[in-house]
Amino acid sequence: MKPRQRTNTYWANRQQEQVELIEQLTLPYLKDVSKVYQNAQKQTLNEIKKLYETYYSKQGFDASALKEIAPKGDVRRLKEKIVSLGFSSELPSGYGFRMTRLELIEAQIWLEIAKCADKQNEIQGIAHKLTIDTSYYHNVYNLSKGTGIMPVFSKLNDKTINKILNTKFLGKNYSDRIWRNRDKLAKELKGILAEAVTTGQSQTKTAKLVRERYGIKRYEASRLIQTETTRFNDLATEEIYNDIGIDKWIYVATLDSRTSEQCREHDGTISKVGEGPVIPNHVNCRCCHASYLGKDYEPDLRSMRNPVTGKTEYVKNMTYNEWKKLYL
Repeated sequence: MKPRQRTNTYWANRQQEQVELIEQLTLPYLKDVSKVYQNAQKQTLNEIKKLYETYYSKQGFDASALKEIAPKGDVRRLKEKIVSLGFSSELPSGYGFRMTRLELIEAQIWLEIAKCADKQNEIQGIAHKLTIDTSYYHNVYNLSKGTGIMPVFSKLNDKTINKILNTKFLGKNYSDRIWRNRDKLAKELKGILAEAVTTGQSQTKTAKLVRERYGIKRYEASRLIQTETTRFNDLATEEIYNDIGIDKWIYVATLDSRTSEQCREHDGTISKVGEGPVIPNHVNCRCCHASYLGKDYEPDLRSMRNPVTGKTEYVKNMTYNEWKKLYL
């Protein structure tokens, strides 16, 4: 059976549709992670409230009371909770079996942050597995629909999915970034608490600072998921292209005013599958790689988003920089 002859732009459009599909599938997980951070913030603010109710007066904090050794029963119960959640090896070394009352409060806040990060890691793992699975089989579907022939491919198994999930990007995998952000947030909140105790600032101001830090981390978590999703989509695309024997791919940037300078420069770059400009090129990158079948498949037209009307239109096939000179 003779395959249908589709243009390279046909395949690029299918890949961009795939990116949009995966973005939509990821939205519920973004909301779930946001809820996890909101809950951790609520629990942290409860600890802050108890701190002020117990140790704060018009004269400021009772520093001597905060330096007292915390009751053994309170420390034991906290440690038991930490062990039951599997965080015993993660607890910062400064928190031993003897803790001051302030250290106990800091450790309780750390535990809320650790629970938050652990839940985020779980949610992201599920979301990224869905991305990999969707990308892999959606590519198979597009290729079979576009050519009229079902390509020969290997079934995606757990080993392959885990290999993709554990692939490092800029020296870290997605879990590494979650743990790094966890430790950074814990350090920042500890600093806010130390400043509050030292200066005697009001509960209102301390709570405001805590909410601000959680707000920033919630945004960073959302950005991390979106950026890693783009990466896993590209890695799954690479996997299926290698499986079915596609040798080259082309870098596809969206033709609109939001596209970054880096992506504009790479648009239209043709390279061997697995090589060339890395995707994502930056946080919230919307680019993708599409199969490249050769000059004979180059089209006359390419889709763009009109910068004035926002509607999709078709223009002569050109790179992003050529398009920019004419339309921006």
